[in-house]
Amino acid sequence: MAELDWVRRLGAQGADIQALGICLDNVPETVPAMLAEHGITWPVYCDGLGWQGPLVRGLGINALPVLWIVNREGILVSLDARQDANALIDKALRQSAP
Repeated sequence: MAELDWVRRLGAQGADIQALGICLDNVPETVPAMLAEHGITWPVYCDGLGWQGPLVRGLGINALPVLWIVNREGILVSLDARQDANALIDKALRQSAP
């Protein structure tokens, strides 16, 4: 939740950037209200299994927040983009320009 403003600004940069979220709440029924309350409009996945969910375990997520960058071709550009996210995003967009 601490990164919401940054993600909103990032998403406002244009159609070339898409945020996706993974929610670790254990009660998925409450997630839509929480998303609406915080103005989260990007897709968010929540299976209700928290840290034990197959997606979280399969992706090796073991700390939050985590920021990955994937280019248009679906190639992972960075597993830890928090320190230099804007530069890495620019680089990914240039490498996979249409």
